[in-house]
Amino acid sequence: MAWRDSPKDGFGDSDPIEEELDEILGKIDDITESEEEDNQQELIELCDSALEIVEISQPENIELRDLLNWFAGYAYLEQADDDVLITRGLSYINLISNRPSRWHLAYAQIHFYKENFKEALGHLDLLENGILIDIRTKRFDRETAQAFRQMSKIGRMRINLATGQMKEYEAFFSEYLRLITHYGIQTGMNHFGVSQDLIRFDSNVQHLEAVLPIEDEFGALFGMQEALNSQISFLKGDINESNRFAYDAKERVTKGDVFDADVWRTFLVDENDKTAPHFTIGAFECPFLDRPPGVYCLLEERNNKYIESIGEVNSG
Repeated sequence: MAWRDSPKDGFGDSDPIEEELDEILGKIDDITESEEEDNQQELIELCDSALEIVEISQPENIELRDLLNWFAGYAYLEQADDDVLITRGLSYINLISNRPSRWHLAYAQIHFYKENFKEALGHLDLLENGILIDIRTKRFDRETAQAFRQMSKIGRMRINLATGQMKEYEAFFSEYLRLITHYGIQTGMNHFGVSQDLIRFDSNVQHLEAVLPIEDEFGALFGMQEALNSQISFLKGDINESNRFAYDAKERVTKGDVFDADVWRTFLVDENDKTAPHFTIGAFECPFLDRPPGVYCLLEERNNKYIESIGEVNSG
């Protein structure tokens, strides 16, 4: 649950906190710091309880009320796969009086999901203006600010691709590349999947390849070099070469000292999980927003085509 303050941050050391509210806020802290994905409903119920207490006992505490509304709204949006849940989430988020940068990111994503691309771009403009304010007020540190900026560029690239604005896409890719080259990768997104999902020109992949840690322990284990080469070949139109590199990527993962074929199958199952929500507030950094083939599913498809081609040659 990234970029979220603790609800207790809204209080000074001398502020009176009712015992019940303090207990609820502690539980909210535990949930928001947890990596579990199935606790959104509990978080919503806790926020509702805390909001009732704050409304009665501390109506002047706008900062805490805003934060609780954000947590509850975010929790709805994270599990949203239909308009009802989105509407419920917005009913909380719309109550926020001091709208932070993440508020605009949420709305940009919602509009993107609904294919309201003009409105999505408008909120990305507001997001980038908000980042400047958050830096001046010291609400954001350097890493958080850069993470939001990188996600904004990713969002703009996705919108440009969706609307066929390839010149604008190229311009924002250059901006995105500049950010991750200068500041490092701050979004935590799956850059292994970027080449399959977001990067549409072989020159883009080559530039991205220059700044990704594809030869470190992580990159080597997951076959990132081979996967990127597969995408470059695909974009150049050399399908056979693309399939061969996909085969090499699978061999790298399944025949390595750490992973095996079971791990590869796990990747495929995860990417084909139909129960995963279609919509998440962080989908600008999610490579599978529109449910294209996931990275490993795509490599598996290319690998299988390469093994049909070997079979044809051998049988001939």
